[in-house]
Amino acid sequence: MEVSNILKITHAFPFFRCPNGDYWALVDVAGRFSALRVGSNEFEDLVHDLYYASFQDAPSPAAFRCALGVIRAKTRASAKVCDVALRIGRDDGALYYDTRDERGRIIKVTSGGWGVIANPPCAFWQPPGMLGVDSPHTENGHDPDLVDAAFGVMFPGLSEKQRMLLVMWCVHSLIVGAPCPLLHLIGPPRSGIALLARIIKRAIDPCAGESLLKPKEAKDLILATRSMRIVLLGDFSSLPQALADAVYGILTGASIRPRKLYTDDDVTITSVQRAVILTSHDDIVRARGLREFRIRIDAIENLLAGPEMEVWRDFENYRRTILGGLFSAVSYGIGHLDSIRDSGLCYVNEFGLWTAAAAPAFGWDSEQWLRVYRENMGEQMVDALDASVIGRPLVEMVRARGRLSVTASQLLEMLRTLVRDRSLLPADHKALGTQLNKIASALRNAGIVFRRDNTKARDHKPFLVFDVDGAQEESHPTRPNAKPPSVDDCGNLVYDDSEE
Repeated sequence: MEVSNILKITHAFPFFRCPNGDYWALVDVAGRFSALRVGSNEFEDLVHDLYYASFQDAPSPAAFRCALGVIRAKTRASAKVCDVALRIGRDDGALYYDTRDERGRIIKVTSGGWGVIANPPCAFWQPPGMLGVDSPHTENGHDPDLVDAAFGVMFPGLSEKQRMLLVMWCVHSLIVGAPCPLLHLIGPPRSGIALLARIIKRAIDPCAGESLLKPKEAKDLILATRSMRIVLLGDFSSLPQALADAVYGILTGASIRPRKLYTDDDVTITSVQRAVILTSHDDIVRARGLREFRIRIDAIENLLAGPEMEVWRDFENYRRTILGGLFSAVSYGIGHLDSIRDSGLCYVNEFGLWTAAAAPAFGWDSEQWLRVYRENMGEQMVDALDASVIGRPLVEMVRARGRLSVTASQLLEMLRTLVRDRSLLPADHKALGTQLNKIASALRNAGIVFRRDNTKARDHKPFLVFDVDGAQEESHPTRPNAKPPSVDDCGNLVYDDSEE
């Protein structure tokens, strides 16, 4: 009887599955349908409330579990599969932003502009702790130029280029499906970087508990980011390799497959792709991939215009202006995306592509913006060379010679004559190879091309070849009568350089 009653009160709910296997229901929340995960605490509370309203009683746990089994079976039979969006969704080229306000308004952004709609084509999940946004009502009066001006008023310590980087990162954080680089804010205590990070987070994706503490494991970090669109990692003192890999995975789209409880083979799939803000007092990013995929902003001095309370008051005044201006810029970017693709501009990555399309909405030329972005990336490459004990000595050595072709052991001996503290050098040729892989991109940015040449290997030890960019020479010119290479016992190609 209890099972039948539960099925009756949930009969009107549209049920569907996600690609990862989760079951969801669309329920009426504040006059608008919102997605709830079947079996979650929120879904269980809703069913208990409806059950009590109808029968003045609560169902037994056994009856509730049995009803969930029936619901899942019916959902599988219906074969309905749909994605669930968090704060921002995408459908047929348009973006949808969930304001989570009392009226349940959704903002639709297309190439023709943006406005408020009632019934979006995508389902939205509103997890516990997600807060509403006091969003603008119409597109009129929300010029993208005002976004840059608002940051300039609240944080006068930011340079023009830094504001440009911040604003374009905020624009791209509203794009679904395109990886957003890490926004790394570095500054001493009381410099205002923590407040800046919180204001960006609150302007786009407000939630209770804005900043995450440093987790013990990478899995904990990925699970914690499921319920927020913009992840704020506040005041980290270090970033171990495992956490750096997790952050990079969150930026580019990561998934974990932990084993379900009380099972041997069943797994739970958790996939996330989020925008991440990291604040720290020093440059703690050492992982090569994450260092190359970030926007770094250094606060040399206090960024604030006054006390924090005044900055928060200014933010409340600018809140709608900032969000409305970002929507207008995203709309402009959607309309001009194809023209940037066909323009031949070197936009570096998806972030560069989208932001180059949106930059003219702020009065910035696309080439001007991409130049600022590449400069920011180049500064980080220089920092990577300085952070490596072999970086600067190696660059100076190659530039002085024009070309360097040595084995790893020979290079290690040469570096020992240039570095004072030899204890900081790699212990052997294998460790040296690892160090070279980490700074390969930074070397390219400094004009040094690095490659391994197996064709002149001695005792199966490849030569390390360093060239000044633009001065490389053909290592093996084509000869009409050249013999084809053979394969040695280690799987390397061996060329016969003897004349016939």
